[in-house]
Amino acid sequence: MEYYFSRENLVQDAFLVSKMDKEHYVDLSVIAEFKLMKALTTDDSVILEAVKSSTKISVDDSAKRLRPTVSNARTTL
Repeated sequence: MEYYFSRENLVQDAFLVSKMDKEHYVDLSVIAEFKLMKALTTDDSVILEAVKSSTKISVDDSAKRLRPTVSNARTTL
């Protein structure tokens, strides 16, 4: 899951980026339809439980949308 929302993946994953809203959220249903995710589980609650402990993915208040956790790391001196 964290890989899908990583910077490394998002720079090349036009499909996932196209599914993001203006706040960078993606519907859980989009992620649940990924081939690898469907092979692991068809239960959205299992996906949400896995994401809860992530520091790299945020879940919205409705628990229906996911987005990468914003990191404002300084890249200059």
